[in-house]
Amino acid sequence: MSSDDLVALKSAKAQLEVGLIYLKRRHAELERQLALVQSQGGRARIHPDALLQLQRTVHDHAIQIERKTLEIQEIDNKIAAAQIQSERSGLGYLQAQHDEVTAEIAEIRDHILAALRELAEPLRRYEELVAKKNALAREIFTRTGRDQSYTNYIEGALLRQSEYVDDLRFAIECLRRQRVVA
Repeated sequence: MSSDDLVALKSAKAQLEVGLIYLKRRHAELERQLALVQSQGGRARIHPDALLQLQRTVHDHAIQIERKTLEIQEIDNKIAAAQIQSERSGLGYLQAQHDEVTAEIAEIRDHILAALRELAEPLRRYEELVAKKNALAREIFTRTGRDQSYTNYIEGALLRQSEYVDDLRFAIECLRRQRVVA
């Protein structure tokens, strides 16, 4: 059922409810008139045919109230069924999207892990070379007294400010946010 059909059902229900309110008010008014006539007994100046007509009208209104109440109930059931169907089909669509995104995440995750594994060896070698360079700089300082610690620090840095662009910054920050899970 389309959303237009659902709107039409709700509109029809609202119209029936307005009609039901009118019927109940008119029925209550007619019942008061009938009770008044019946309470006056023989003193009432109403023709027997008019009394019979009033009784029939009260009875007809009661039947119409019952019918409208049942119609409203039927429309309520249709609305509920349409909403459940809509939720189910919407839920199916959401579940399909969820499954699709889950599969894409797994694929991208595999790609990222492979790239990180490829970085492991160059990073190990980089750290070894930086450690060796630091040791050599200390040895030069010991033998010559020339302090090259700042130059050594800059030359051994993996990331320089000019190279730390948005994509690189994002990648490093993203890796920092990640946690190892079971």
